[in-house]
Amino acid sequence: MRINIVSGKDDTEAYSDGGETHRYGRTREFLHLVRRLWTERAVTHRSEHYNVANSAAEPGLTPQGDRLHPPLYFGGASAAAERVAAGEADLQLFWGEPRDGVAERIARLKALSRDLDRNRPPLQFGLRLTTFIRNTREQAWRDAEAKVTALARI
Repeated sequence: MRINIVSGKDDTEAYSDGGETHRYGRTREFLHLVRRLWTERAVTHRSEHYNVANSAAEPGLTPQGDRLHPPLYFGGASAAAERVAAGEADLQLFWGEPRDGVAERIARLKALSRDLDRNRPPLQFGLRLTTFIRNTREQAWRDAEAKVTALARI
């Protein structure tokens, strides 16, 4: 099992009016809290975003080797997103970006992990790609270009 955490803006009401900093603060706290709920019993946590008392995730998880919980995948290119990835994610996902840009971001995320005194295994990296499989090449390109156009409007 792998879990991809998305802090998107599809429902801005869900993130209050605090903007990007608030959204990624909530995400950072969620990543930290969900690991505790998976690995501890009787978790009590009170903070700006979440309050739980004497809680645990049920049913419990079965460790896989030395891994106590599923890997948490995360994406995002803003400074706030990179701080979440560097401090809390297990794997940072990139879009299909030019290799030079990805290499630069990996170096920046590794340095940020050190600056944040990351206290978990080293951040790993992966690609997230969308493919369009259609009956013809022309259909695939038409649908891909329509998707890019729609994303540019967001």
